[in-house]
Amino acid sequence: MILCRFCLKNDFLCSGCSEKLARGVMTDLDVAVSRSLHKIDDKADFVKAVGVDTVFIVAKHGGAPKIVGRSGKNVRQLERELGKKVRIIENSDTRSMTEAVLGVPVVGVNIVYNSGEKYRVRVSRVYRRRITEQALQALNSILDKPADVVFE
Repeated sequence: MILCRFCLKNDFLCSGCSEKLARGVMTDLDVAVSRSLHKIDDKADFVKAVGVDTVFIVAKHGGAPKIVGRSGKNVRQLERELGKKVRIIENSDTRSMTEAVLGVPVVGVNIVYNSGEKYRVRVSRVYRRRITEQALQALNSILDKPADVVFE
């Protein structure tokens, strides 16, 4: 979990967790998701939460079924508590995470070394209208590097 056990059970943050929040290691959304997820299933764990209208929760490798729950019960409860749509993404290779965030098949993902490292995501032109600006922002946050989408 992102928060310590004390902060999960209380409405305020300890000095260590509030310092992480101030440094930017975690966000307010991470805190809200951690507390909501702890209420639902205290063994479910995630890496980070990103999003504005839709919350993308990046689960640890192999941990997505615990967050989703039987028949999606936990996700529906998270959506009610957060008041936003929730999508679960498993922390795995870059291509499968990119496909999950964008919601379209990806032709390929390349690493470009110009002035720093960034990703070039190649997508078919057919899916141009389905990729939203919010999904691109979420992808940049999840990958921790800028990503450019190129339509082929």
